[in-house]
Formats: sequence, C-alpha cells, structure tokens
Amino acid sequence: MGLILAVKTLSRRVPENRFYFFQGHSCRAYVKRFYVFLVATIEKQICFLNRSVYRLTSGKIKLYDERIVNVPRERIIINFINHIAIIPDGNRRWAKKKGLLSEGSLYDKGAANFQYITEALFSKGVNYVTFWVSSVDNLKNREKSLVKAMHKLYAKKFTELLNDSKIMENKIKVQVCGSWRTFLEKDTIDMIEQLLVKTANNDKGILTLLVAYDGKIERGQAVISLLDDHVLEKNINKDPLTFNSLLKKHSWTGYLPSVDFIIRTGSWNDPHNSADFLSFLTGDSQLYFPEVYWPDFDSNWLEKSLQEYTSRERRKGS
Repeated sequence: MGLILAVKTLSRRVPENRFYFFQGHSCRAYVKRFYVFLVATIEKQICFLNRSVYRLTSGKIKLYDERIVNVPRERIIINFINHIAIIPDGNRRWAKKKGLLSEGSLYDKGAANFQYITEALFSKGVNYVTFWVSSVDNLKNREKSLVKAMHKLYAKKFTELLNDSKIMENKIKVQVCGSWRTFLEKDTIDMIEQLLVKTANNDKGILTLLVAYDGKIERGQAVISLLDDHVLEKNINKDPLTFNSLLKKHSWTGYLPSVDFIIRTGSWNDPHNSADFLSFLTGDSQLYFPEVYWPDFDSNWLEKSLQEYTSRERRKGS
C-alpha cells in the first residue's frame, strides 16, 4: 500500500506539460499508467489468494483450496495451525503466590481464562483446540477438599458451556474424552451428555476437553476396542503402520488430527511433555513452555506463543 500511495502521489505532482517523451506523452501520464497497472496486478493477486491459500507444512509450501474472503488478517496469519493442545498448569502455585488459600476460589481465575483463550484461538482460525482439564490422578489421589472444589467447578463450567450462545453461533462442537463417566458426579455427567448432543452437528471447530484423562488408559481401551472389532479378521494387513492407524482409530481421541502445537504453562523450570499426553497425536508436535502460570496466560502470552510457533521450521526429522 505504501508503494501504491507513493506512485499515486508522484503522478499528481509531476507537471502535465513537462518531460514529454515517447510520442508526445507526458511523464505524468506514464506514471499514471504504471499506477493503474500496479493496482490491477495487486488486485489480480488478491483474487488468486481468495481462491487458494498457501500453508506452511513440514517446511514445504502446499496449496489448499480455501476461501478467505472477508477473513480477518490475524486469522490468515496463523491459518496453517490446525490443532493446538494446551496443558493449563500452575493454578495452585499461582493461588499460593497470590495468597488465595480457599479451595473454592483456587481454580476460578484459570477457568475464566479457559473461556477467553478458547474463543481467541477459534477466532484466529485454529480448527481444533484441546485442553487437558484433569488427569485421573487429579480426581483420585488429591486432597478431598481439592477434589470437591474441582467437582463444583466442573458442574459450574459445563453448565455455562451448555448455555453459552457463542458455542452454537460459532458452530463449535464440544467433545469430552477420558474416564469422566467413572469419576464425575451424576449431575455433571448428565450436563456433559446434554452438551455433547446439543453441539453434535456443529462443524466449524472442535473443542476437546480431556477430563479424568490418562494416556495409558486410552491406549489400553484402544487395544480392547481393536481386538473386539478385528480379532476374527484373519485377512487383516499385518503391517505395523496399519495397526498403528487402527489403534488410533479406536482410541478416545482418534477423531482428532495430529497436534501441531502444545502449550504447557507453569513448567518452564522443568519442561516436559506430560507422560502419555495424547500419545497417538503428538509424535511430531512442537512444544512451548511459556514462563507463566495458567491464570496469568493472557492475550499477550497467547500472541507470543503463536509467534513462537510461526517462527519455527518444522522438519519432522528430515
């Protein structure tokens, strides 16, 4: 736009009756012609982009047929990030640092943050957002007061999700994976079931919540399901990659694409991808450990995280 403005300004300032050349045409006339040509060329390129978008995948440029007319600029910038998984760690350490000792308010700030970050990611064009809400250990082995606070929080947040008009307006499908039917209270289970049914036909994005999730249990359940379906099939392809695909298909999260980017807060001093976290989907994931506890992960940290991802070269071992 700066170049176009400069040429347009120049075309106005060159006198009409000066520097005649090329069969009597003025310099100003030629500058105007160049301006028209430049604008037409740029408009043609924009039309091309409206028909197809280049995405950066595995270090190579690939062409995808996608409409991006009227798409906000920030949505185009990170459009190639398809699936982001977040491990929102550090709630208790944040609360201790702030002097919040009540279990009832321990997770409130982090829970509010979840809604904001989720909406921001979908608005930027991310198609799949996955949150690890809790592990089996969180609901089984922590202090009873903490577990009680978590149950209360789940009942509150799933009620809010069920009544959230933006979920339906933006056509976001909600999925919940893990052993949540085993560990959650009946009223919360019923609320989740209603939420799953209500959003089942939404198709603009998928929000996956991992509740009472354990990767070891997911793999075990996948094997059981696989054997139930294929134990009698003698002609099944014995190729290991075929079995790997089948195992993923039978897993809780088999409907999801591979995770592009994992953000784990609260672990910069001990960076690690939590044991068994989405093991079917994270073989080629990029990891990021921002130096912040989850309740303080705001819009600035989100932008910094996305910029970190876009600046990396994804080689996938090549």
